[in-house]
Amino acid sequence: MGFLIKMVAYLGKLENFKENTIYVNPSSDKNGKVVMLFGEDTFELPLFDEEAIQERLGSISDQFTLDITDLDLTVWAPIVRALVLGKLKTNVIYHAPSEYWDVFPIDRDFGGINTEISTKIEPIQGFTPVFSSDQPQIFVPILGFQGNRALYLYNAIEPRSADIYPIISLRGLKPTHYQDALISNRVFLLKDAIYRRVKHIYVFGYKETVNFLQELAQKFPEHKIRIGLLGPRIQCLGAIVCASRNPDKFELIYDHPKPYAPVLPLKRIKVEVSHAEINEN
Repeated sequence: MGFLIKMVAYLGKLENFKENTIYVNPSSDKNGKVVMLFGEDTFELPLFDEEAIQERLGSISDQFTLDITDLDLTVWAPIVRALVLGKLKTNVIYHAPSEYWDVFPIDRDFGGINTEISTKIEPIQGFTPVFSSDQPQIFVPILGFQGNRALYLYNAIEPRSADIYPIISLRGLKPTHYQDALISNRVFLLKDAIYRRVKHIYVFGYKETVNFLQELAQKFPEHKIRIGLLGPRIQCLGAIVCASRNPDKFELIYDHPKPYAPVLPLKRIKVEVSHAEINEN
């Protein structure tokens, strides 16, 4: 009941509490079980048991919405994978910050959001392996405002510069989103002229992200496509869906950064990806 009261109060502030939506406790243990809220019912599920997630969530409704707002990627990615493989009709929503520069701490050296590097690259549960293939590789970093993370993955993976295809958001919630992203990642993009192969995708472009990754898969049939999950959550959702369906082709690379706290209250805007879009390909 405590979790229910807490979530209702939290979601009430977002003005988005809906009975047909599944909310996951942001404090859930990403290494074990997650607590979920659906209507007035709360229940606990093992995060890494796909069949348990599919059976329980499939029994509560033939179609529902999953809210991934404020969840760690290592929590919501395994849930999405289970739902995709179980072919459940799941809409995914995310309440994105309407502004970043005014609420997150800035890294003066990189000109982007200040993120403390975790110095570890480990598989996300259910998405393996990492760096274990002898196939030639294509590196696709989904860039956000944390250029230090992009450099970290680049140095760890050591791809050929000709095999890097960064995704950067063309525009966002404010006019300077694109310029801000370029400035944040300028050190990485200028390295070996990586900027010449940038792919521009709308910040909430789920379908565009999926299409681009599939185009790369067709263009490079012998290559392993390694995707760096650094940027917008909806673009990362597209990568996670692709990797869920075709793990032999797509590999997710994540550096498990330490979470940062906004310095001012966040303003939010809701973004939704429908189950029809997720199940389209």
